[in-house]
Amino acid sequence: MNRPSPQRRPGPMPPRRSNKKTNIEFILGLTLGLLTPVFAIAILLEYYPRVNPNEPLDHFTQVFLYSRVIIFAVVLNAAVFFAGLRFNREGLSRGILIACIICVLAVAYLKFFYE
Repeated sequence: MNRPSPQRRPGPMPPRRSNKKTNIEFILGLTLGLLTPVFAIAILLEYYPRVNPNEPLDHFTQVFLYSRVIIFAVVLNAAVFFAGLRFNREGLSRGILIACIICVLAVAYLKFFYE
């Protein structure tokens, strides 16, 4: 016979984090995510030593380098995002995710609308 399984009682709820701590983590994650392109630019200048930041670049090279920098920053942000999830820092991960969305929109703008 098919008997319905007995209802289980829910266990105790885990303690909730305060909103203030989550907001601080969110702001920290957003700031970290938006400052990651600065770190990516430093690595780009090491990787492409021929690029001199003081001389003008042609349009194709400029769009290519900008998009590479932003994509590299998104990859770095993804690593921090998953680390935040691993260590149960949802506010930090939420801020990183918003920063990644902003970076992806910047890449889309550079690829399609920048002239």
